[in-house]
Amino acid sequence: MLIRSIREVSFHGWLAFDRLSYVKKLTEDDNFTPKQAEHAADALKSAFDEFIESRFTDLASKRDIKDLEVKLAETRADLIRWVVGVGFLQITLITALLLKLIS
Repeated sequence: MLIRSIREVSFHGWLAFDRLSYVKKLTEDDNFTPKQAEHAADALKSAFDEFIESRFTDLASKRDIKDLEVKLAETRADLIRWVVGVGFLQITLITALLLKLIS
């Protein structure tokens, strides 16, 4: 018999596929032969695996998010330094111009 006695269950976080259960359901009412049911289960498992791999391989981990937050904080600090520096430069230039006009 083609139906395996050991349950093959694929877990991808939130998605579980019980292959044996699926094959049994397909062969219950003689809608599928055991061989057809096996092939259908293999095809569905492959489709699930490809879907999970294509959609969820680029998810960020908590560490990735933490690293990004650190980089963002550093960038924010650099930006504040530049804004303050440019502000002092403007004040200096305006003061110099006013002193030049007054004298």
